[in-house]
Amino acid sequence: MFTPDFPRPEQSHRTARRRGAVLLAAATVTAAAAVATSVPAQAAGGKGGGRAVHASSPCATGTLRLKAKHDAPVLDVGAQLETGVAGQAWTVTFTDNGVLVWTGSLTTAPVGGGFGVARPMPDQATADVITVQAVLGTTVCSATVTL
Repeated sequence: MFTPDFPRPEQSHRTARRRGAVLLAAATVTAAAAVATSVPAQAAGGKGGGRAVHASSPCATGTLRLKAKHDAPVLDVGAQLETGVAGQAWTVTFTDNGVLVWTGSLTTAPVGGGFGVARPMPDQATADVITVQAVLGTTVCSATVTL
């Protein structure tokens, strides 16, 4: 006796349910990832070693990057500027909620044309809005993160 090779109606319902379950699982994972990346650093890790928050901004011929994280009782804050041009003397400032925390002059290195700076900052009782600004002549670059 010949049996056709096409699925029976109940099999196609099962296949449709499986596809629906897979799509639901994929949507759930995508939604969970979106929520996880939108959680503020303070909520994600508390005041005792939370996740680092990053920001970057185009700057001159390169990129200015800012990274900050809670590490009770301070914030670990670092910035990196890569321009590809060696010997440039930039004035760099860090502010927390608009209050100047640190300023200094940094020169891009002969190899790679960049520099990096790290500074601990007091952790405010309220949300911290950290901004790094790098100035070279009329070129002003900045990046901001909120913790």
